[in-house]
Amino acid sequence: MAWLCSAQNAEDFRAAAERGDAEAQFNLGRCYYFGNGVEADYDTALAWWKLAANAGNAKAQRNLGNLYYNGHVVDQDYREAAKWFRAAADQGLKDAQYNLGACYYYGNGVTQNLLEASKWFRSAAEKGVAGAQESLGTCYYNGDGVAQDYKEAVRWFRAAAEQGLSSSQYIVSTLYYRGVGTDTNYVEAARWARAAAMQGVAKAQYNLGSYYQLGHGVEIDSVEALGWFEKAAEQGLVEAQYKAGICYKRGEGTPRDDTKAAEWFTKAAKQGLAMAQCDLGLCYDRGEGVPQSKELAVEWYRAAANQGNAQAQYNLALCYYNGEGVPQNRAVAASWFRKAANQGDIDAAEALELMPEYGKKR
Repeated sequence: MAWLCSAQNAEDFRAAAERGDAEAQFNLGRCYYFGNGVEADYDTALAWWKLAANAGNAKAQRNLGNLYYNGHVVDQDYREAAKWFRAAADQGLKDAQYNLGACYYYGNGVTQNLLEASKWFRSAAEKGVAGAQESLGTCYYNGDGVAQDYKEAVRWFRAAAEQGLSSSQYIVSTLYYRGVGTDTNYVEAARWARAAAMQGVAKAQYNLGSYYQLGHGVEIDSVEALGWFEKAAEQGLVEAQYKAGICYKRGEGTPRDDTKAAEWFTKAAKQGLAMAQCDLGLCYDRGEGVPQSKELAVEWYRAAANQGNAQAQYNLALCYYNGEGVPQNRAVAASWFRKAANQGDIDAAEALELMPEYGKKR
């Protein structure tokens, strides 16, 4: 959040800063950084923060660390960032402790050291820094720098979630759903999924839609399910795009609408989801929601078949068998029937039985 100060405040800070007051130097740097009371000037802000940091002001040290870490105002330099984060962290500044932990966790500016990372995350987490609580939860979940402990992971993820951190709310939801580090609790899973979904987390929106579809932790409600699938789909989540397409195709939570189904299948298919590619192929094959095109049907069946989708392999085989969208070629048809049959597709296996000259090949 931007910091506010008046022109008079800035002049008062300047007078004290020029006398060597480190806190005033820090505050004057903030005035220049945010353009409050003075004209914004990042270079001047940087100069005052350097003076304050060198005089031991922890907040200025943290700010310098942020600038060097992000390459803002100065060239990106993780080593310099870690140096300033450490200076501030050693003085107990909680967000600097969190940032230093991240440096150790990812090996940015320091040699990667998960034990040190977890130590600094804990220092900040115990002071209430939500991001550090989530990071410490991750350490416990993965066994990074600490003994793996799912219950401790849940405790720290939940601490962050209760502060409103959407990513932790999503994680807590999945842990309750799966019963990891806690008893399985669909009601809690749905509650935390909703909290994250309301903050725009696409995967949480998708999961909440699934919960409404399945009646897990909430009453079955196909209208709510579709609503959440579409929210996630509009953010580009491919699974949600496909699920929205299925809802429109089946008329679940909405009147059946083949056009909208095809639109969502197209979005998911273009992202490479094999199931969507297969279903889009069916739309073109049958002329449902799109103009009928056997050629486009073959194109989408092939895309899915090449990813190993058994239904698409079977459908593509039929196209070759009947010469629809491609020149008729029974040998190629048999090859695709065989691929599908080898994955357990009964229809494909039966088709091969009717092609004795091809059916016994493996």
